[in-house]
Amino acid sequence: MNAAVRHLPRLFARLWATLLVVPVLAWGAHPVEAQTPPTQTTATWTLAALSGAEPGQSEPLQLLGYAPTVDLPFSLPPGWQPDGPGELALPYRISEFVRTDARVTVRLNAQNITSLNFGSDSGKVTVTLPQEALRPGANLLTFAGLLPFVDDEECIVPNHPARWLEFSGDGTLAVPVAHGDEAIPLAAFPQQFAPLGQPSQTPVTFVLQDEAGDAELSALAAVAFALARRLPADMPWIVETASTFAPGTNPGPTVLIVTDAAASADASAGASPPAATAAGGGDVNGWLSLTYPAWANGYPVLLIGGADGAGTLAAADALVDQRRVVQMTGTTAAVDQVAARMPVTPTETLSLGDLGYGERVARGDGEQSLIYAFDLPFAWSMRDAALALQFVHAPTIDPNVGSLSILVNGLTVGGVRLDASESTVNDVPLLIPGRLLRPGRNFLRLTFDFGVSERICREPQADAGPWASVRPDTSLTFNHGVDGARLDLNDYPYLFAEANDLAALTIALPPDRTQAEVMSMVAIVRNLSMRENLARAAPRVTSAPSAEMPGHFVVLGEPDRQPLLTTLNPYLPVPFDLTTDTLMPLNGIRVPEDVPDLGVIQTLRGVRTPQQAIVVVSGTSARGYELAQRMVGDPRWIEFLAGQLTVAAPGTEDLPIVYTQAIADVATVPVIGPIDTLLNGWLALDDPWRMVIPIGAAAVLAGLAYVLFDSWQRRRRARAAHH
Repeated sequence: MNAAVRHLPRLFARLWATLLVVPVLAWGAHPVEAQTPPTQTTATWTLAALSGAEPGQSEPLQLLGYAPTVDLPFSLPPGWQPDGPGELALPYRISEFVRTDARVTVRLNAQNITSLNFGSDSGKVTVTLPQEALRPGANLLTFAGLLPFVDDEECIVPNHPARWLEFSGDGTLAVPVAHGDEAIPLAAFPQQFAPLGQPSQTPVTFVLQDEAGDAELSALAAVAFALARRLPADMPWIVETASTFAPGTNPGPTVLIVTDAAASADASAGASPPAATAAGGGDVNGWLSLTYPAWANGYPVLLIGGADGAGTLAAADALVDQRRVVQMTGTTAAVDQVAARMPVTPTETLSLGDLGYGERVARGDGEQSLIYAFDLPFAWSMRDAALALQFVHAPTIDPNVGSLSILVNGLTVGGVRLDASESTVNDVPLLIPGRLLRPGRNFLRLTFDFGVSERICREPQADAGPWASVRPDTSLTFNHGVDGARLDLNDYPYLFAEANDLAALTIALPPDRTQAEVMSMVAIVRNLSMRENLARAAPRVTSAPSAEMPGHFVVLGEPDRQPLLTTLNPYLPVPFDLTTDTLMPLNGIRVPEDVPDLGVIQTLRGVRTPQQAIVVVSGTSARGYELAQRMVGDPRWIEFLAGQLTVAAPGTEDLPIVYTQAIADVATVPVIGPIDTLLNGWLALDDPWRMVIPIGAAAVLAGLAYVLFDSWQRRRRARAAHH
């Protein structure tokens, strides 16, 4: 019998004891009062958030054309259920040319709820959503409009620019919810952590031990990597330590990383640790538990534990591999195998089905686009690729107007006329120039132009009209070398996409890391975790890096706090003056000399292979370093990165001032020997002459000793010859 299964009763006892005592043992300065989960709360979304607007933006929701339709999906996380009727509050504006009998039908989960009429050009309407129409989990809100003009009696101009209605982005959807009593299995991870309502109002809190080591930091990176695949980008993430965390104060889910905390619980539980056998033959005591304790206010608490750091890290790693997560049918799991951290061999021929896309349909007048994303390894130097496109289109499309354009990363690579007389499969081969492909994320866009009917002398029907369907067996074949691709910050955060996962990436923090640097690490991991990325390995984190370590690096730290930066400094495109933390431009690269607080992001190739990428994130001051961290962590600022060197200063209106985006001859770090270490250590001193004086004095004394010894030897030989 599997060792983990044999010891499950002990595991349950240990986990329950841990969850009961951790709030008391780990956070002694913050007493926890017994609380009852709330019987009801209200989940609230803005229309801007539901329609996918950028975080912080409040774009209106527009209905354009004669019969526009807009779908707005929203979801209640597992464990939450509707607990009353919902309400829509819809401030609106409508074109003055639209007739007064214009209407919008509101549907919820395909059920007609009501039909709205608009008696004035602007105002506000409210809609009550029946509780029985709401569902736990996924829901779909639909606005189906009909916007007629006065002169639409005979013929219709469906896409007239004056045919519009818009709802304010500040309009709201409010749904009363209550937490249910059913157990939520780990297999649903990470959906339990989805925001309840507006993402920006539901933070996720990660709690580390005060003295967390590399294993706990890597466990934090792993669970953050797994969560980032599905959670909205504007959902706040908070990192706390045991001494600063006050249970029950943050209105959102919590992740506890508690290596050794369970050992304290054993005394109370009278239980032995579960025996979990690692793939390598050793014992790894790692476990996962998902609970809803009273102090969590109805939100989930995920416990990632282990008897030692290796156990905790193994448990966190298990969450990254979706194939393992779906097998966790209970609320607790013993981790009895350690996934091998070997890069996944990339596939050189991929179908759209392999990328996770089923059959997709483009439908409607005018241009309709389908977009596909795919990732290429950093180590590939791309040559021409081949696209084998398979699609079907409606035979009623006018061949004089209907066409298909194929674009890769925004540039057109080919076009096809839609002239099939019947619905047969079109098989179209195309060549994609290698220069259009890049390491990391790439985009294939298929834009169908069905033509626009300027006048329709009939009632339009939503389900009628031109269409085209793209088959999932459409394939991409990549030809490439393995001699290393370009090293350009413009490709960040996909620089490290070697073998389509991040098993080979380490994030190096300074030995005296700060809480802000841990948050920066989490932000970097969040950006690296590409949506829908099924990589089975997350980055590792270390506070004791070495230039001899294999794989890619992101190195965080100021020059006087990061020893690895001291080692790499001579090989940077623009090295630092280690005595003043200023930049020393070389190779004709110019950087501002009179601007304080510069953030500096640089790249270079590593020791092991030309494919090894190292990104150094630093600055000429504490403020500059903070700016550099934000440039690699904030999705809105990453677009400013380019070349092998980006130098920036704080700007206005929450934007940086970018001074340098240079592509230099990137040096390769050689094998670091003892002499290099000695010289780098000497150059890193605040006053290098403090070493010159004792070394010089020692040399003088050694020379004097040699002269005295030689003189003594001469006199001795002279006396011997005399006798």
